[in-house]
Amino acid sequence: MNWLGEPIEHFSLYAEAYHRAGQKLVQEYGTTGALRDFEAAPIVFLYRHAFELYLKAVLLIGSKNIRLQGNRGMTLERILSSHRLTEFLPHVREIIRAVRWSWDLGVDGLRTEADFGHLVQELESVDPASYTFRYPTGRDGESALPKHFAFNVLSFAHRLDPLLESLSGAVTALRSIGSSQRSSRMKIANTKMTGLEA
Repeated sequence: MNWLGEPIEHFSLYAEAYHRAGQKLVQEYGTTGALRDFEAAPIVFLYRHAFELYLKAVLLIGSKNIRLQGNRGMTLERILSSHRLTEFLPHVREIIRAVRWSWDLGVDGLRTEADFGHLVQELESVDPASYTFRYPTGRDGESALPKHFAFNVLSFAHRLDPLLESLSGAVTALRSIGSSQRSSRMKIANTKMTGLEA
């Protein structure tokens, strides 16, 4: 692990690994039909964590890109220290607007910026800091989930799959955009230097 020597660039690789692990569990439990309630916890944790890591990857690369355009972006310290998905939301929106991407993922429930925001808020309302599905209780010993909390974990996973795949593509595209921006700036700087030498 860490063979690239740039761990800050690994967020999307980790996100992909967590997503794939979650998909394997969905496949395993979904085909047997034997998904017991507590077995949903690792699936939700893996998907939620993959989502958080993809958002952080988008923010790490995208913030760097928009700073080249004179915008502030989210600081490295804030990105790395928070688990609150809603805290990332305004900054992700800023990056998506800066690159002029559509919010429509071609999937019902993920067609608009409002849909994306609603999903983030929905996840955060149940699991604000990524602890709810890791432990049966909070630090106070009280239940992590309300009594008789129910949802369809297979639906949840199938809803997040296209979003996580899109975020993976967004990370790749943002890297390419950043590379082009830096290359353009270098050409401009070299042109100015050449003009001074002449």
